[in-house]
Amino acid sequence: MAFLDREDELRYLRERAASGRAELVVLYGRRRVGKTELLRRFCAQLPHLFFVASQTTSEQLLRELSALLVEIPGSPLPEGTLLQDWPSAFRLFGRIARDRRLVVVMDEFPYLLGANPAVASQLQNLWDAELRQTQLVLVLCGSQVSVMESDVLGQRSPLYGRRTGQWMVKPLGYRDAARFLPGYSREDQLAAYGILGGMPAYLEQFDSAEPLATNVVGALLTRGAMLYEEVPFMLQAELREAARYAAALAALASGATRHQDVARAVFGSESRASAQPYLNRLERLGLVERVVPATVRNPARTRDAIYRIGDPFVRFWFRFAAPNRSALEQGRAQEVWAQRVRPSLPEYMGPVFEGCARAHTWLLARDGRLPFVPDAVGSWWDGKEEIDVVAVRHASRDAYLAECSWSASSAHPREVDDLQRKAAYFQTRTGYAPRGLALYARRQFSPAARRAARERGVMLYTVPDLY
Repeated sequence: MAFLDREDELRYLRERAASGRAELVVLYGRRRVGKTELLRRFCAQLPHLFFVASQTTSEQLLRELSALLVEIPGSPLPEGTLLQDWPSAFRLFGRIARDRRLVVVMDEFPYLLGANPAVASQLQNLWDAELRQTQLVLVLCGSQVSVMESDVLGQRSPLYGRRTGQWMVKPLGYRDAARFLPGYSREDQLAAYGILGGMPAYLEQFDSAEPLATNVVGALLTRGAMLYEEVPFMLQAELREAARYAAALAALASGATRHQDVARAVFGSESRASAQPYLNRLERLGLVERVVPATVRNPARTRDAIYRIGDPFVRFWFRFAAPNRSALEQGRAQEVWAQRVRPSLPEYMGPVFEGCARAHTWLLARDGRLPFVPDAVGSWWDGKEEIDVVAVRHASRDAYLAECSWSASSAHPREVDDLQRKAAYFQTRTGYAPRGLALYARRQFSPAARRAARERGVMLYTVPDLY
């Protein structure tokens, strides 16, 4: 797997390794996000043991770990010796790390917990009694986010309170995702991000020497391709009631935004069951976003919230692949692309472009290019008007507003007029004073639009400006 970005994650791990004390670090995130490659890069220049658990018995895992331990220079485990239990393995880590730094990575840790649930308690006891006095850096890593959060990080876990740090590895942003496709134009890089999201393993399936259409058809819509079954596999691996979660995601992909609309899709129109636990779990996994107007000061308490799919690849799959499954199973991927995907792609890319514009707004704030430091960047709506990008500072009631268009045509002066009209309405409705305005367009602005924007102090950005 190509290794791009992840500077923050590497810096964090290296700081833990340089701390001079025992470290118990929990690293987790969805599968395909690049955790294993990150840890291999981290371990490369350090004395380490890298153990990857698999779905097998506890005894077999001990045999595999024994073979690795024998190979460590100065290992006290004689060749041909097999560890009899997990406390013996943890004690051996401590003996090796008594006077020297040793990094031990236990990748896919949930598989080990599945084979022997007592491992968490055994590790907790030995950490308290012995291991925290050593030079051990123990990294517990896993792709099953729910298991890592409940059985490793959760309050009911025996390991609760023992960790010295944790890091959830998240998908790459649109700027770093573009580095996987250097042969594409900025527009095609953004479109690829809108289809694949920021998962490195997904981005590697596209070849930027080939047209976008060729990649989508060959890597995603064709039976047998790695990405063809990726979403069902992911849901089955992570969630117990995968069918209900799939129903919730399908409803969101079809335009549902409210809790009650999702509940009807999941349980049927006559049911009064709540979809909230399903939405909460999907939100925690990074698949769904709970969105409130940017002016809301306490987002957790407001009922003025909507839901949308936050992961671009999952959104694309439920928007285009799942509804056309019968045709795809018959090998009609080219037809699905030509008749279903390509005509709808501009409309589909609108929310993606808006999300990238909001991320770009944070970059502007970081670089001191906004008139204030925002407390929040999001969108805003009130039932009559919507604004794509809204950054606010609550104390001073300042705002920065922007609108986005993925239209293939040039932006015109009327869009400057419309933005100013919305800004005046927004100020009247909220009391927040717009201190900056901007327009984002897929391609160029017309000369007349540029003149109008310059005269009225409106900033203009096209896709290349986002990078």
